[in-house]
Amino acid sequence: MYSSAMLDICLSIVAISFLLVDIPPFYKKSVYVYTVILLLINSVQGVLEFMPSSPLYIPPPFGATNIPSMLLNIIVNFLALFAVAYSIGYFLGRLNDQVLATKKSNEELSEEKSKVDAIIDNAGEAILVVDRNDNIIIANNIAGKLFKKGTDKIIRQSIFKIMGGLSWDRLPILYNWKKGKKSETQEKVLKSFEEKTFSIMTSPVFDDRKKPIYGIFLLRDITAQKEVEYAEAKEQFLLLASHELRTPLTKIRWSLENLVKGVFGKLDSKQGEVINIAFQGSNRLSDMLNQIMDTLSITNKEFFLGIEKFDIVKVLNECLDFYKREVEDKKLNLIINTPEQLFINGSSKYLGFVIKNLISNAIRFTEKGNITVNLRTKDKKIIFEIIDTGVGIADSYQPHIFEKFFQVGDVLKRQISEGIGLGLYLSKIIVEKHKGRIWFKSKANKGSTFSFELSINLIKQNEN
Repeated sequence: MYSSAMLDICLSIVAISFLLVDIPPFYKKSVYVYTVILLLINSVQGVLEFMPSSPLYIPPPFGATNIPSMLLNIIVNFLALFAVAYSIGYFLGRLNDQVLATKKSNEELSEEKSKVDAIIDNAGEAILVVDRNDNIIIANNIAGKLFKKGTDKIIRQSIFKIMGGLSWDRLPILYNWKKGKKSETQEKVLKSFEEKTFSIMTSPVFDDRKKPIYGIFLLRDITAQKEVEYAEAKEQFLLLASHELRTPLTKIRWSLENLVKGVFGKLDSKQGEVINIAFQGSNRLSDMLNQIMDTLSITNKEFFLGIEKFDIVKVLNECLDFYKREVEDKKLNLIINTPEQLFINGSSKYLGFVIKNLISNAIRFTEKGNITVNLRTKDKKIIFEIIDTGVGIADSYQPHIFEKFFQVGDVLKRQISEGIGLGLYLSKIIVEKHKGRIWFKSKANKGSTFSFELSINLIKQNEN
């Protein structure tokens, strides 16, 4: 019994030491409740051990006549039970704290993973992560859409297979990350992706030994960007070429015009015919260059019309005078229905271009018959129309008439057109910049009617 008492004293010392340890109040309460229950049970047991009538009775010298021993046993057992209960509560509390901390850590990790997944999935580029075996281990939704296979079908696939069977020597960037190159970008036209141009950027992920273990790939479709760059480069080339050609062409036209007028001496009929053909050709070439220059100018965001109040009838008559000789050469009947004067707010230069282009087309595509020019007002609007009895336009070509560089196939076969397909395209832009509209009606082999409509006072002075 005394050895047991010594053990209980040791446990009591342990219990006292745990009193100095800070544990959560909830577990302290649990320990107290548990200790009281055990104390009651142990106290009852101790009493029964000293009762002769009890089956738990222990005879002297450690029995009922040993009152101090009984009291000591009860006290020591209380302390021992308290120590055990307290210890259990403490360790249970620590274990619960660790469980809660682990749960919180897992929740935080899950939340961070959700954030990272959301960022990756909502990125503007396709993102792939590959291992050293070139197999994809992570892919976002954009990548799934790009490869048209779904994200789940991309995972564990070889990146070379996904990229259309490319080998590393054809696209070294797919392999160079393994050499530890920190960042690399390459542009590539991929035939397996409808000839689209991609910007491919790679970056390795290093382990503690600074060895690349994963490669991160960002794929961006830059096809539209490249098309814009190409269009801008083409426009710059056309602008430069037009400027460079304009000066020598002006000298050629001046020389040919003087030859036609006989400034350098009279020409015989054959010489005059040849020089006249050359002069007309130089005029057409000049018109083409002007159209190219106008296209580049008008489509520029900073384009300024230069609005003024002018007499559109005067501009129309000047355009008709310019083509008077061609009308006479083709023996066409020119019918003109206009008021004496009609002042509007607009750009005389660019509206003059529209009228001139429509008259030129009517003459060019009409071999015989009439060309009628009408200019009238209706509900504070002016309506211009030119009607010809020429070759007309087939139904299949009509939706494309106002497109850039479009020329009718039937017309080309007849070798009538010598333009570059910019006139009507520019005319539409000019009319629309004047807040107007342009349209046409045509039937193959029966002629065409081109019209445009403008408000007389819609555009104010100096307004674009």
